[in-house]
Amino acid sequence: MSRVSHLFVVFAIALVAGCATGAPATRPPATTPGPTARPPTDPTKGQFINATSWSLHVWIDPARVNGEAPATVTLKPGEAMPWTLAQGEHRIVAHAHAVTPSAGKLVARFDRTIALDPKRPDGWYLRFREADFQ
Repeated sequence: MSRVSHLFVVFAIALVAGCATGAPATRPPATTPGPTARPPTDPTKGQFINATSWSLHVWIDPARVNGEAPATVTLKPGEAMPWTLAQGEHRIVAHAHAVTPSAGKLVARFDRTIALDPKRPDGWYLRFREADFQ
């Protein structure tokens, strides 16, 4: 019986030694949280921002602005509206109207051509300020 127990001890030692020196258990590599990658944005997405005390009627790429066609966008004072523009140049025309008792009265005009920068990663914005109007 001594021989059997001796073989059992040798087997147990070999088994433990094999586990200790064998290949390490496979486990997934530890991941370190890296910098958060910003999702790619669309440079054509942006917004119009009314930073005036007026109500704005805005036309985008109008053939003519003679009051016949309704405004593409209407913004109240302090309002912002998301909008998507195609790449390239766009003519933006805005009419500022008083929000006082003489509401509807044309106060000032804005007429500019803008171009979207396709390399700008976070889109575009057009902030209308009273100083921008004539």
